[in-house]
Amino acid sequence: MSLKLSKAGFSLISNRRTSLLPAMVIAILFLSGCSLPPSLQEAFGTETGKSRQLGERVTKFHKALNWGMPEQALDFVSPELQMSFVGLVTGEDDSGERRVIDIAVKNLDYSAEKNPEEAKVDAVVRYYRVPNMVVETRKTKEIWRYSRLDGGWRFSGIDTDSEKGERSVVVKETPPATIGGFMR
Repeated sequence: MSLKLSKAGFSLISNRRTSLLPAMVIAILFLSGCSLPPSLQEAFGTETGKSRQLGERVTKFHKALNWGMPEQALDFVSPELQMSFVGLVTGEDDSGERRVIDIAVKNLDYSAEKNPEEAKVDAVVRYYRVPNMVVETRKTKEIWRYSRLDGGWRFSGIDTDSEKGERSVVVKETPPATIGGFMR
């Protein structure tokens, strides 16, 4: 848009060339083979951008759980699972509130050729339930799904059909016995 001064005052004149400029720049970048900045890669859903975003979102999700901030972890959970996720973390499912001690990602399986909208994350979670002091270790296979409408990658559940029954492996660590707060 430009301003033009006339005897009647100022008038706005639309310049069609300037309104097409952003679209032309993006088209030239695609056609010339130049790589887009990371923010545009994620916005357009390129494989590099999706892969980078997956790693970042998995890390942020696990950090929020590890630091006891389930409200922040909800930002990474798919909308249809959010209520059941809150129930699981807060203990509303009658098993007691879970407090995560540590989460370690063992493998991140994402293949754009196989399924560009789904990834699986192998994780080992150490947690305990309040008021028990027994630490449990569980191997899980998380399912993450990509949706541009939901803002990218979202935690979508646990794979219950994982190979070798790894999901069911639970190891319990009992705390040492104490007398009056001192170790025996």
